[in-house]
Amino acid sequence: MEKKRRFTPHELTAWLLGQKMFTRKELSDRLKKEGFSEREIHAAFHDFERDGYIDDRMFIVRYVEDRRRFRPRGYHALYGELLRRGISRSRLERFREKYYPLDREVEDAYRLFTGWAQSLPEEMSEKVRYRLTGRLLRRGFSAEAIELAWSRYHACGPSDYS
Repeated sequence: MEKKRRFTPHELTAWLLGQKMFTRKELSDRLKKEGFSEREIHAAFHDFERDGYIDDRMFIVRYVEDRRRFRPRGYHALYGELLRRGISRSRLERFREKYYPLDREVEDAYRLFTGWAQSLPEEMSEKVRYRLTGRLLRRGFSAEAIELAWSRYHACGPSDYS
């Protein structure tokens, strides 16, 4: 017996896109889970892709902006998150230069670092630096970005957020 569907693939896609951002793969997986065929999904996505509602490049831009603003992560973490969300490796080949250059990663690491450092003694010991570096590494920041953020902190101090 065939499962009775509440929505067409086009209606479900419109409803999902009204809820939040999705990659093409995430939407496709959701529709497959509802029992739609590849052919039905492809046909439903055609209009949405043409009109820019399904666009993995724009998804990357918005995703990185949101993560930078609300829960900063480093290059390695963002790259991995986008892969898990269904962005292809070929689309991410130039991720560093196109979407998240080193200077932005340094800026994010510096912002986190100075926020954490405000609650610490002014004279930072090597142990404190080691702990803060570990926190940044766990958030996916590259060693190069961490080192540059640390140098910037020593050169400018915690009050320079520019």
